[in-house]
Amino acid sequence: LRPCGGSRLGLGMHVSLSTRMKACEKHAPLAVFAAGVAMAVILGAAIILIPPKYTVVVFLACTLGAIMVFEPFIGLLATLTYYFIQPGTVLPALNTFHGFRYLILLLLAAWLIRQMYGSGKPLVRHRLNLAMVVFLGSMVLSIPLAVWPGRAFTATLDFAKMVVLYLLVANLMDTRPRLKIALSVIAVGIGFVAMLQMLGHIGLYSGSYVRASTINDLHLGATYTRTGGAGQGFLGHPDDFAVALLFAIPLSYAALLSASRASGRIFFAVLTGIFAYSLALTGSRGGAVGFLCLLLFGWLLSRQKLRLAIAGICALTVLWFAAPQSFRQRISTLSTGAYRTDPSVQARYDAWGVATQMFLDNPLTGVGAGNFGNARWSGYRLSGERGVLTAHSIYFCLLYTSDAADEE
Repeated sequence: LRPCGGSRLGLGMHVSLSTRMKACEKHAPLAVFAAGVAMAVILGAAIILIPPKYTVVVFLACTLGAIMVFEPFIGLLATLTYYFIQPGTVLPALNTFHGFRYLILLLLAAWLIRQMYGSGKPLVRHRLNLAMVVFLGSMVLSIPLAVWPGRAFTATLDFAKMVVLYLLVANLMDTRPRLKIALSVIAVGIGFVAMLQMLGHIGLYSGSYVRASTINDLHLGATYTRTGGAGQGFLGHPDDFAVALLFAIPLSYAALLSASRASGRIFFAVLTGIFAYSLALTGSRGGAVGFLCLLLFGWLLSRQKLRLAIAGICALTVLWFAAPQSFRQRISTLSTGAYRTDPSVQARYDAWGVATQMFLDNPLTGVGAGNFGNARWSGYRLSGERGVLTAHSIYFCLLYTSDAADEE
């Protein structure tokens, strides 16, 4: 311990620890005052020279960074909240800051400082850690051999953020209470988006979340329109949001079963219902099939099969009639076989065939991380092209690029 930065004073004479501590205490008020003046000057200059919205973002980032140094787990909760709520969808100006990227870097720096100078715990060791790093390395190797190296670099960088986040999660969610807190944050974050989606469907909300995550129940004869949206993460497409909901439904249901208070059980029961209805609003047929699989799996594991079967049938009945007409039309194609001629389904079949051919042509290196669309347009176009820009299958993505970033 070297208070005030040194262990010697004057002509090389050793100063006792108590003397140095007294010196620190004497100069501490002056140091705090000087730091406060400096921060005030910097903040004042920022307000004058920088637009207010940027100043607020910088101030919040500095505050959060200081908190992270003392407790990185709080930074992890902030990062997860940002990712699952996607504030850039409502405030596009936030996308210019690349908030998610810098939040991860800030959290990583705070965690490393804590490991080096604080009470850092031993790193969590697991074979999955090595698998993630090796997978990222294969993406790096694909960059110079990619159809478009720049796109491969961007895809690799995006996946690297997820690898860092995974490693931070593995090392910071190190107790059962922390695991519960983090999972609750994730469930509430997705629930926030799902609630806005429901409000949008009944006409009480018309913001960006609705445009990015739900179907637009506009009927054109027997067809309908599903919106894509410009959101990041799972808000980029309703099918991606359906996957997030399939993750959230069993999570909220498990919280419902384990809640110790009636208020907690009511909250998570309502949240589970919101997730299920929000899944219908995405119009995802794959999401509907996944939901049925969840119900079947839960029924097989349950000790009260009859009661759960009755509750499940009632819930499905209510959900079916409460869902928009466009959803029922879309799901009905699964039983009638009309999906076989559906352009969306046929586009996926075509994409899988193209991905297979890409793998056969480049069995070792693929066409590059994130390069499915570029490779398809440059050398694998089919007659009657339907414009699908991804293989819509993590397995085929692994085949043609050794890259799952397309399905991230």
